[in-house]
Amino acid sequence: NFASSSRLQSLPTAHACPLSALEYSPDSSLLLSCSSDALQLWDTRATVAAPAAVATHALRRPASLILSRVHPAWTSLLLATSEALEVRELRRSAAAATASRPASV
Repeated sequence: NFASSSRLQSLPTAHACPLSALEYSPDSSLLLSCSSDALQLWDTRATVAAPAAVATHALRRPASLILSRVHPAWTSLLLATSEALEVRELRRSAAAATASRPASV
């Protein structure tokens, strides 16, 4: 997976603004990237050739992201912007959740 490879890697993101937070889930299966324009949730078990952003949430502009905190259970994200406090659910899209499940035998 892209998180455990020893090679230097880069992942293209949907962020147009600089990142203000980057955090792994406790089991390292997910990576959250935050900027003032978007939040992206990544599946770290995806391959380098096909990195998987399992969820992307656009943030309203021109708000500035001031603070982001992930719930300890990784179920939600608290955002403090220049305009409001927001709580966003951190859920994988149905397609991404299905694709990451092992095949039944």
